[in-house]
Amino acid sequence: MKKIISLLLTLVMVFTLAVPAFAAERVNSDNYYKPDYDGYPIIVVRGINFGGLINEKDGSLAMQFKAEDIFSLLSNMLKGAVIDKNEDFFIDSVIDFVWGLMGNLASDKDGTSLNEDITAEYFTKSLANYNLADKFDYATENGMAHTAAEIAGDEHAYFFNYDWRLSPEELAAQLSELVETAKKDAGKDKVKIVCASMGGMVATAYLYYYGNDSVDSCTYLCAAHNGTYVAGSALSGNIEIMPEAMNNIFSSLASGNGAVVDFLMKALDKIGVYKLLAFLLNKFIDNNIEKVYDEFLRGAFATSVGLWALCPDEYFDSAVDYMFSGYEEEYPVLLEKLEECERFVKSTEKTLAKAEKDGVKLAFITNYNMGLVPVYPESVLQGDMVLEAELTSNFATFANQGETLSEDYLKNADSRYVSPEKDIDASTALYKDCTWFVKNANHVACDYGTQYSDFVFSLLMAEKQPSLAAFPQYPQFMVADKELNLQPLAVN
Repeated sequence: MKKIISLLLTLVMVFTLAVPAFAAERVNSDNYYKPDYDGYPIIVVRGINFGGLINEKDGSLAMQFKAEDIFSLLSNMLKGAVIDKNEDFFIDSVIDFVWGLMGNLASDKDGTSLNEDITAEYFTKSLANYNLADKFDYATENGMAHTAAEIAGDEHAYFFNYDWRLSPEELAAQLSELVETAKKDAGKDKVKIVCASMGGMVATAYLYYYGNDSVDSCTYLCAAHNGTYVAGSALSGNIEIMPEAMNNIFSSLASGNGAVVDFLMKALDKIGVYKLLAFLLNKFIDNNIEKVYDEFLRGAFATSVGLWALCPDEYFDSAVDYMFSGYEEEYPVLLEKLEECERFVKSTEKTLAKAEKDGVKLAFITNYNMGLVPVYPESVLQGDMVLEAELTSNFATFANQGETLSEDYLKNADSRYVSPEKDIDASTALYKDCTWFVKNANHVACDYGTQYSDFVFSLLMAEKQPSLAAFPQYPQFMVADKELNLQPLAVN
């Protein structure tokens, strides 16, 4: 029964995070800045899309949920955990299920796809060449495609989708081709880039490998250009269920659903349910983590170079050692690719500094006050349900989720950059005057037609370097409601 509870809890969290958002309606946005178009093409660089890879032979999705597979898994779970009380049978059933679900996405020992027919759906021309309504809904990055087409015209708007398993160098080369196409189509020498989630890493890779001459502005939205701690922890084998983070994420998911639900969430924490579940899950992980890594993760996803580009630089060496120590002779080509990947990962700060020096207009947006998936030690940090706010903000200082900065810390902080509720000190961010924070907004909450979308594209389309002083209508700390309307953050 412990095993069933463990796996069901994990599946529920994965399903919840995978459910797509729906576009909100524009509400009371007449007072918000509407950007003028300066003729530069706009390229939207989307985030990672686990379910978005396709089989190019027939166009089918590479990863598909099948009801019969789920029923088979549940049956095996019952047999292994309850009837036979055989933990090996249980975990083997889970590994078989995941291989069946995600096996098409696995990479070989040299970092190339095991299935050569699996690829991304590429949009190599302007959006005028595609049916926008058919290809893109109005939520998150898809919504950004509609907004870019509305501002620039669909003949000068582009959408960069990609195979996230590829190396940063390969992804940068593909983005470079789209940049050159966009410049040629518009007769311009530069483009504007708005990048979200893993797309922040991709855009930074482009700047690293191809320089800054072709980029007018780059707006980073909830971007993983500094990697993510969850990737670093997973690749290092540092998996741990955190009860505090479990409370945070379930409270975030339940927020706004009424007083009864809020009371229930608090009660579960108060009576120790999360601590008990964490204890059971961690015991299960300790017993089975080596088997999972040996039989699935090392051979399937640790060979995807693109995921290594999301490993923060402080984790990189220890993660490579954890994954491949003793296996070097099996992975010589991959390890060579990872050496190049590490050089790129460790260059991010210098890459952005050079872009700023060369006149690229940079802006950074971080969403926060939402829980993180509670499977790694850093999941107690502030985040947007997917990425840690510390990294997306270029190292602003945050209190842990549900806490505030200490009085001792605040005594020495610059009050101009401290958030009203004292959760954040933005003065430590590398770009403190062009970094914004939005409370209660989920990861990449840029649905078409919302005030949040107005905000993002206002920064992207700015004539001069975006800054707090240049955009008084967008204070550094804001709060979003469920319709993604924005208001200055204030203490109640």
